[in-house]
Amino acid sequence: MKKGLIITLISISAFASNNLEIGIGGGYMKVDHTDKTQNYGLGQIRIGKSLKNSNFIRLDISHSSKAKITESTINIGHNFNNKTKLTPYMFAGIGIQKNKKIDSSSGVLNLGIGAKYKITKKTDIFLEAKASKVNNTHSKHYGVIAGVNYAMGDLTFGIADKDHDGIADNIDKCPATPKDIIVDKNGCPLDNDKDGVPNYLDKCPATPNGVKVDKKGCPLDNDKDGVPNFWDECPNTPKGIKVNASGCPIIKDSDSDGIPDNIDKCPRTPIGVKVNSSGCAIDSDKDGIPDYLDECPNTKKNIVVNATGCPLTYNFNVHFRSGDAKLTLRNIEGIVKFAKFLKSNPEYDAKIEGYTDNTGPEDYNIELSEKRARAVYEALIKLGVSPKRLSYKGYGSANPIASNNTEEGKRLNRRVVAKLFFNEKQ
Repeated sequence: MKKGLIITLISISAFASNNLEIGIGGGYMKVDHTDKTQNYGLGQIRIGKSLKNSNFIRLDISHSSKAKITESTINIGHNFNNKTKLTPYMFAGIGIQKNKKIDSSSGVLNLGIGAKYKITKKTDIFLEAKASKVNNTHSKHYGVIAGVNYAMGDLTFGIADKDHDGIADNIDKCPATPKDIIVDKNGCPLDNDKDGVPNYLDKCPATPNGVKVDKKGCPLDNDKDGVPNFWDECPNTPKGIKVNASGCPIIKDSDSDGIPDNIDKCPRTPIGVKVNSSGCAIDSDKDGIPDYLDECPNTKKNIVVNATGCPLTYNFNVHFRSGDAKLTLRNIEGIVKFAKFLKSNPEYDAKIEGYTDNTGPEDYNIELSEKRARAVYEALIKLGVSPKRLSYKGYGSANPIASNNTEEGKRLNRRVVAKLFFNEKQ
């Protein structure tokens, strides 16, 4: 009993200040029976005090009439989120447990987790799970406790709190805070952007650090053009002049793309087309064809494209008989022309692609189309094109250019083409 009284007196002296809350609750504990104590229900009163960095200290006094157990503990804990209504927490502590049934008084260790939910400004309900170890009997007690807490606010052992913000007047640096305003540990209204205007008055609560503001907490705008001083590149614009996003007067914008003509490198962009900072239509794949005209907007780097932004394809007009991969003298003309083009334009490389119609199994068609592509590839090398500038691949019956339902369509699909791209020397 004396040890419990000593803990209580120490706790009261530690808690005798502001930021206090009291609580009452009840619960049920299960015992491992090593000390022959039965499972029991209990009632509890508690008094807690908020500390820095979301920590807290709390005195718990629990009693069970049935088990004749009285326990007094001091717990240290941490709140994991005290800015919303639901606040999880954990705690650990030490204390004294008196068990009259077995005439034992012992030290006890506590460990627990819980959560509290705010239902009014000063009231919350709590639920926690707790484990205790009784040193003398080596027994363990496990259970849950639920109840309600009340924030004492200005009832801090006679210390006045005139603005009812929970911070006693003797330490409150802002003792006249309006009612229901959230304050910091010094009793002053929160000011998240640190501009000197508290949140509850701040019309611009996310002002960048160091920016001068008016009495409403908004960045100064001396020329009243809608662009604040810290962003305004033309801070003395005459009244009534339209400005751009940088606060500078908008000069004539012929294509209405938001870029003044004096800096617009593409002043005739069609209306409604997205542009970059230079006023030119955006070209996502950098192929020289703007997105609004590009029918193949994801062309890979270095691919040569046509006017619609799609890979430029050269058709050799080489058509094979069904199941055949041999070149004829009639086929050579297109290959010769392409060889001359490549030798005259060393900045280009080529990929030779072979195709078939849809006759037969696809595995067979892939192999056949590969042979057709290789035949053209070898012909180009014999005509003096460096093999380093060439590659080939067969695609079977993929990408038909005509219907495979007619003999003429099938003939057109049995073809070899070349795709051009800039080589890495460029």
